[in-house]
Amino acid sequence: MDKLTRISIRRIFLTPRPNVSYMTAADRLGISFLELKAEIAEGTIVAVSTRMGMRVSKEEMIAAAMRTWPQSVIEEALGDDAVRVMPEAIGWWSYGPECRGIRKRCCSGWRGGTRPWSMTC
Repeated sequence: MDKLTRISIRRIFLTPRPNVSYMTAADRLGISFLELKAEIAEGTIVAVSTRMGMRVSKEEMIAAAMRTWPQSVIEEALGDDAVRVMPEAIGWWSYGPECRGIRKRCCSGWRGGTRPWSMTC
């Protein structure tokens, strides 16, 4: 794994910020701004409206990272931090994009185990 990939993965998973700008998201995912906009238009990545404009949430960045790089690469990049951040990321990732898109409304109480609500996602 190259140094840039390692840095990008660590910034995606370990940032304390709840969301990032489109340009930052594209840069960290290693895609162009136009590719990011296309993924948002397709619904692959769900953008959120904030006081600072439309942004990409940390959860969506993690989901995109998990589609971009194999889990073994992510774990290697995270090192000892993988134990702390990977179980939660894998847990909500299993819901699928429909649930992640409405996560704040219907999934925010879920922290693992079975789904507390009857949902199709």
